[in-house]
Amino acid sequence: MDRPPHRMFFPLGCVLLVGDEVRPVLDPECVCDGPKCCLRARCGCFWEPFFCKALSAITRGKHFTARDKLRILRVVSEANPHVVLGQFERDVKGRIHWHDWYTVR
Repeated sequence: MDRPPHRMFFPLGCVLLVGDEVRPVLDPECVCDGPKCCLRARCGCFWEPFFCKALSAITRGKHFTARDKLRILRVVSEANPHVVLGQFERDVKGRIHWHDWYTVR
């Protein structure tokens, strides 16, 4: 697992791209009575659970059709949504790849 991004990027959220659609990623542990909360990380200490939940969101496939096999989950800064820090890509064969764009190598 990658180390968390710099604190200037927090809070983080994520969106799921399926075909031409952009879908919110809901927190599976949300206990709200109304609409579910979106998956987010408020600071670096929440990075590991956030990363694991984001990975599980792209691997779950119950509500996807056959044409939706190619999916991309992007991790974005909530303060600047155009800043993409990384993304999970799930190809048609089910393989998942993580692309980290915030670590300097």
